[in-house]
Amino acid sequence: MYREINSARGVTALREAKHSKAKQLASVITVFILSRLIYYCVGIRFDATPLAHFWQYIDINLLSNNLLQSLYYLHSQPPLFNLFLGLALKFFANHLELVFTVAYLLLGLLFTGSLYLLMHKLGVPDKLNILLAALYIISPAVVLYENILFYTYPIVALLS
Repeated sequence: MYREINSARGVTALREAKHSKAKQLASVITVFILSRLIYYCVGIRFDATPLAHFWQYIDINLLSNNLLQSLYYLHSQPPLFNLFLGLALKFFANHLELVFTVAYLLLGLLFTGSLYLLMHKLGVPDKLNILLAALYIISPAVVLYENILFYTYPIVALLS
């Protein structure tokens, strides 16, 4: 009987912990969404001009017309990122900035969630975890990297 009571308490405590973690994660994601809306209202927009000017990217003409051949012969440049750029150019040529903006915002959501969960796994106390994650995701440096077409932000988001 004693084991059954402790087992029931353990299951209840585990459910409460999972529910609490989900609420905390939702609060961090809410901070992310609200901060991005505020940054948008003050005029921060995605900058896709590096696509035409940065030497790290394959030429727009080659990405549009000879994507696979360009990726094969120019593999010293970031191939997966150039594949992403080439697919965006092929399928969404008229809405590139919108596609890049949405993709980078989704990467930001992924990064926000993984940052919170990583600190939780490392044993950071819950309130400090929420505070640090929120301060990090609203920082101007993170917003800068999230709003410029360069491969550093996707790398960080996918590695975390």
